[in-house]
Amino acid sequence: MILRPRPTTWQLLYLMRGSILPLVAPRLLFVGAVACLASWFAQRQPHAFAQITVAPFTLIGIALSLFLGFRNSACHERWWEGRKQWGALLVHTRALARQTDALLAQAPPLRTELLRAAIGFTHALNARLRGGQTAAAAAPWLPDEAAAAIAAAPNPTDAVLGWMSRRLGQALHDQQVHPLLYPSLAAPVAGLGEVQAACERIHGTPLPFAYTLLLHRTALLFCTLLPFGLAGDRACPPLPSRPRRPCACPGQGSVREWTSVHDRAMTPSRVRARAALRVGAARPPSLRRAAWPDGQSSLRHATQT
Repeated sequence: MILRPRPTTWQLLYLMRGSILPLVAPRLLFVGAVACLASWFAQRQPHAFAQITVAPFTLIGIALSLFLGFRNSACHERWWEGRKQWGALLVHTRALARQTDALLAQAPPLRTELLRAAIGFTHALNARLRGGQTAAAAAPWLPDEAAAAIAAAPNPTDAVLGWMSRRLGQALHDQQVHPLLYPSLAAPVAGLGEVQAACERIHGTPLPFAYTLLLHRTALLFCTLLPFGLAGDRACPPLPSRPRRPCACPGQGSVREWTSVHDRAMTPSRVRARAALRVGAARPPSLRRAAWPDGQSSLRHATQT
C-alpha cells in the first residue's frame, strides 16, 4: 500500500496523483459531447424529445447502483485477500529467518542459502504474478547449479521451494539438522507454498466476464442515453448550462474503472504503475538495489523487513 500525507480540503479539488480521473476523462468527454449534441438538437427540434422523460433512467440508475455495489464488494474482497496473502508471505519469511537463526547456528552457510532462496522466491513470485521473467528474478539469490535447474522448470517459483526442501532434506541426512527440529524448519517453507497457491488462484480466476460485460454495457447505454432523456424534460435549464449534464455520469464510470483496478489485484495497472514509480524514485539508493552483494546483507534484509 502506498501511504501519502492526508490531503487538505483545497488539495482535494485539484489533486491528480492516484486519481482515477485521467482514466475516465475520455469517456467523460464523450458523454459531454453527446450531452451538447442532445441539447443543441432539442433547441432546434423541441418536439423531438417531448415524449422522453427521465423516469426510466431513474429505475436503471437504481439497478446500476446495486450492480456496482456488488461488484465493488467482490473486487475489494479479492484485493484485500491479495494483500493478506502478501502479508502472510512476510510472516513465513520472518519465521524462517528466526528458526534458522535459532536452530542452524552451527551451520551458517546453510542458513544463508535458505534465506537467500526465500528472498529469491519472493522476487520470483512477484515476477510470475506480474508477467515478468521468473527465473531471472530468482537467479541472483541462488547458487549457480540451482539457478540453472530452476530456469528449466515449468514453474520456477515452485522449483525454488522444491530446492529449499531438498536442501533441508540433505541437511537432515547429513545430521546438520536434528529430526525433531526438521518440522520447525519445513513449516515456513510449506507456508510459502500456500501463499503462492493462493496468489496464483487470485491471479488466474478473475470475476466472471459475462457479469462485467453486462454491467459495462448497461452503464454505457445509461450514460449515453441519459442526455436525451434530460433534453426531453421540460424542466431542463437552457442551453448554456446543459453541458454540465455529464457530471451526472462520471461517478459510475469512476467506480467501474476503480473496481477494475481492484479486480486486477495481482497485475500491474496504470494507476499503480505511476504510484510505484513515484515511490521507487523517492526511495534511497540502498533500498533500490536489486541484490545484495553478500550473504550477511541479505540476512539483515530478511530479518528486518
